Amino acid sequence: TDAYAVARALLKRTPDRGMGVILNRIKSLEEGEEAFSRLSGVMDRFLGRRPRLLGVLREAPGIRRSVSEGRPFVSQGRQYRSIRAVRSIADELLSALDSRPRFSQDGFSRRLRSYLTDGEKGTTPGRYR
Repeated sequence: TDAYAVARALLKRTPDRGMGVILNRIKSLEEGEEAFSRLSGVMDRFLGRRPRLLGVLREAPGIRRSVSEGRPFVSQGRQYRSIRAVRSIADELLSALDSRPRFSQDGFSRRLRSYLTDGEKGTTPGRYR
């Protein structure tokens, strides 16, 4: 419901916007596929747009603990599938940012790149791969 509402609001402001979805707290890939299929169908029916699935973040025991402790779960030393998925999604988004004209890379894009690359343009440290 929240994803649909956000998509509707974004499309109202910028109708030509591409839409991507990241599903989180998913128990299995089958559950993720089913959830995406439902969301995609609703968006197609009522908004005339089908989103692209950017990734599925599966539930992991340490993620809830990280959230309650107020620290990012990707900073943990453990290799949860969700951490690998976040890193993969981040790599894909950074590649998309690299292909955008320089003038359109806003403050958020620069901050995201700086956070994920330790400030080194185009170099993603091993912990983010």
